[in-house]
Amino acid sequence: DGSTQGSGGTNVAADPAGTLHINDQLVNTSSASITATYTVTPTSGACVGAPQDIIVTVRPEPVVDPALAGPFNVCSDDAVGITLGTNGISVNAAFYTIAVNPNGLTQSDGTNSAGTSKFADEIADDEWTNTSNVPVSVFYTVTPFSSLNCEGQPFVIEVSILPEPVFDSSINPAPACSDLPIAVTLGVEPFSVAADSYLVSNVDEDAGLTPTSAGSVTINGASGGDNLIFNDSWTNVTGSPLDVRYTVRPITAGCEGDDFVLTVTINSAPEVTNADFIVCSGEDFDISFLTTSATVQYDLVVVPDPSADLVAVNVTADGSYATASHVIANQFTNTGNTPLNVEYRVIPTGPAPSSCAGPEKTIMVTVEPEAIVSISNDANLCSGDDTAIVLTSSVVPTAGVISYDVQALSLGAINPPPVFSRTGLSIGTDITDNLINIGTSVAEVQYTITPQLAGAKNSVGCPGTPTIISVFVEPQP
Repeated sequence: DGSTQGSGGTNVAADPAGTLHINDQLVNTSSASITATYTVTPTSGACVGAPQDIIVTVRPEPVVDPALAGPFNVCSDDAVGITLGTNGISVNAAFYTIAVNPNGLTQSDGTNSAGTSKFADEIADDEWTNTSNVPVSVFYTVTPFSSLNCEGQPFVIEVSILPEPVFDSSINPAPACSDLPIAVTLGVEPFSVAADSYLVSNVDEDAGLTPTSAGSVTINGASGGDNLIFNDSWTNVTGSPLDVRYTVRPITAGCEGDDFVLTVTINSAPEVTNADFIVCSGEDFDISFLTTSATVQYDLVVVPDPSADLVAVNVTADGSYATASHVIANQFTNTGNTPLNVEYRVIPTGPAPSSCAGPEKTIMVTVEPEAIVSISNDANLCSGDDTAIVLTSSVVPTAGVISYDVQALSLGAINPPPVFSRTGLSIGTDITDNLINIGTSVAEVQYTITPQLAGAKNSVGCPGTPTIISVFVEPQP
């Protein structure tokens, strides 16, 4: 009746006398019970007894799905993810007995799967740690049982645990100077499988540390090779060392190792904090460099505007200086019509042992144009004529406009005398004094015109050079 083993038509000796033992092992791998019928005819010498049927019901045994043999490739510390089951033909398995051969590996998660009365998902959450440099197999020997406690055949499942890379714990980065690359090469332990990439899952910096520039540091979630963070640079101008911590995860063929926190110390460097400022043409000025922390050297380069209108009267030479107050009594004249700039580029260096150089700072010194006046004038007049002194200029300061102060001095018999003093005259003003010479010889009137840049130099103002204009008036006939 479908059983896979039996005997028929065979004479079997009775042992002991009068007793027959039938010890056949019948296998049923279907999904339902199957009956096996034994027809037994007893005999004694020449005498034959009546045949007798013996019916044996064979309950089915479950058969593990052969597709579960493996090997299955699973990363170290990842869940095995295998659910036990039967081949789809046999009776279902209600529970399993499992034996585990870890092959030297340590289980890192999941319950102990070895034992009896285990369910189909027993090994699914198992995780195994493999920190060697080759795959290592874990073997599960699984014996299925039906709901009627019929035992199936043992079945071996092989799970190959792929190795995870182990970050090199001996990497101890040397302190880096502010604004310089940290120069850290990532790596794994000598016993580990090689890493083909690294993931930076977190970057945690001390307060006061900032990226040197946009894109100068690795961001959370970045991945790459062993030089992933090599060129990172951080700015530290606090005066004390600060730390940045990289959480790094090595990866091999998609298998991720454990996170490792790599700490890099960033030594402080001084930063020059001087603000830009404005001076008048021909004005002496000093610069005392201000820094955020102790400084033992200042490397200075002075770059004037290349215009021929800017003339260096006195300027500090380029070079390295040990004091902050080395720019003394510098002076430039600007004979042009617009402001011109002089750049003082300085790099400060902190003390030993780190001797870190800070970022270059450009201090911009703006030199206002000279306040000059252009004058249109008829220098010779008849008595009773009006002067025609027109004040003009092309000078444009950093703020405000040019104006003029005028003083008049009569050197002769001019009656009435000209207006003695006038201030704040604007561009385009026409000085029209009516001059009458009541004497007998030519009279002279001197006009001293002083231009003013009242809005220049942040409204402090820059005075111009006085110009004397002479007007000669013939006597009346």
